[in-house]
Amino acid sequence: MLLHCWRCRWRCCFFGLTSSERFKFLTATHDKAAHFTVFLVESWLFVRVFVHRSVQLWPLWAPYRAVPEGPEVIDLETGDVQAPVGRTVHVNKYAMAGVVCVVGAAIGSEYAQHVLTHGRRSFDPWDMLCNALGSCTGILIAYVYERR
Repeated sequence: MLLHCWRCRWRCCFFGLTSSERFKFLTATHDKAAHFTVFLVESWLFVRVFVHRSVQLWPLWAPYRAVPEGPEVIDLETGDVQAPVGRTVHVNKYAMAGVVCVVGAAIGSEYAQHVLTHGRRSFDPWDMLCNALGSCTGILIAYVYERR
């Protein structure tokens, strides 16, 4: 399943970054639907990559150490050894997906495409709206799917 997810993600990235003439027929007539669909799939895949609802992150202000200092915490349900208390931050994966997919990818990509292509691709607020709506829908579908 994970291999299939990565294949799908690479296809979405390819379609999002390509300027091939073979795919002009999709983007010329169905540009907004393509934006919505690609970001829906991308956001759904991003959420589904994480198994648990809480994602364990290391804070940026704490330098990485090969052997963490402090007492380790053992999760009694799974038996996993976690990093020392106070060294990790737990983030809800749906909140993280909202920041990464909606703000970073959906909105940030519209600004980045104008800057990175030196103006060859124009900034379009309607594309940004379709990107954000697709991302929110993908996150919502993943949430509903995992709740059942």
